[in-house]
Amino acid sequence: MRNTKAIPKDYDQVKLADILVDDEHHCREGLKDHIVARYESVYRTEMHNEIKISRMPPLEVALINDVLVLFDGYHRFRAMKNCGVEEAHIIIHCSPSGLMRPFKGLA
Repeated sequence: MRNTKAIPKDYDQVKLADILVDDEHHCREGLKDHIVARYESVYRTEMHNEIKISRMPPLEVALINDVLVLFDGYHRFRAMKNCGVEEAHIIIHCSPSGLMRPFKGLA
């Protein structure tokens, strides 16, 4: 999945479909359903109240070879997808070389 648009800036809102979710970059072991459910409740309340900017932290992504790869916010990402949220605010992390190492085991 190659991002053909301009590189977004930190806190830009991007489509969830433009974020690659790869377990190799997931810093925790597996999703916890009760956490996803709690986050879903927050997102559904915000959607019901037409809140445009979530009180939840932005997703954190790495820019790897022009692809946005999720590395923090897996529970939030899943909750947003389950609620039908199409876009999310992000924080982008990248190294000077543009390459990131996997984050497994750093949590």
